[in-house]
Amino acid sequence: MFDIPADPRPVVLTGDRPSGPLHLGHFCGSLCNHVTLQHGHDAFVLIADAQALTDNADDPGRITRHVIDLALDDHAVGIDPNLTTICVQSAMPALCELTQLFLNLVTVARLERNPTIKEEIQARGFGRDIPAGFLCYLVAQAADIAAFRATLVPAGADPDHLRVSDPGRVEGNVVFTYLDAFDPDRDTVAEMKAHYRRGGLGDTVVKRRPETVLLDLLAPIRARRTARAHRPDDVHDILRDGTRHARGVTQATLDTVKDALGLYRLAP
Repeated sequence: MFDIPADPRPVVLTGDRPSGPLHLGHFCGSLCNHVTLQHGHDAFVLIADAQALTDNADDPGRITRHVIDLALDDHAVGIDPNLTTICVQSAMPALCELTQLFLNLVTVARLERNPTIKEEIQARGFGRDIPAGFLCYLVAQAADIAAFRATLVPAGADPDHLRVSDPGRVEGNVVFTYLDAFDPDRDTVAEMKAHYRRGGLGDTVVKRRPETVLLDLLAPIRARRTARAHRPDDVHDILRDGTRHARGVTQATLDTVKDALGLYRLAP
């Protein structure tokens, strides 16, 4: 229907909901990619507090409490506010307006057929009492991506459910899955797998390795987070300045969309 001109410089957008602490899935799925991609790209991190309300409307205070926590986690893993604009979704009205315009392009039936929506509705036990905002959150995500004119949206593939496999079997073993993901010493992991297959390497010994590896990985991240947490005003300033910049970016896209749709524009 209409084209939004692309930015000549690649734009990377990462978004997370401030509904609870970030975990290793976030770290592997999007944060590590963003830390790399923030070099050489126009980079944005969207703290999606408005989207988090779609299934937390009964406790909005919970979302508010986690906004600063999420910003601290972003800093701790290496997202640099000098390279990445960190912004708060609910403080950018253009995102809501763009979502409302996009909603005119999709039917309720299409939303209800979406496999992701269907699975999440079932997981949350909504039945037929589905919050309208939740049903439409994928449209809001599309509006977010369009508003920032993002060309890259880092995200991890949803893994199959991990299960504990038969003793002596490496494939599907949750412990070795963690080692494959996080242990930098590939030779040692390969030796452990071979020993485990042969027998003689007990589960207790194997399980100690991921604990050590993860503690080593997380130690500097925790130290950076603790140091920044003692300066909450600095975090607030980063969010304020980042959101101010992002407002300009998203408003410019909204204006382009309104012009493309031929909406009546009032003179300033």
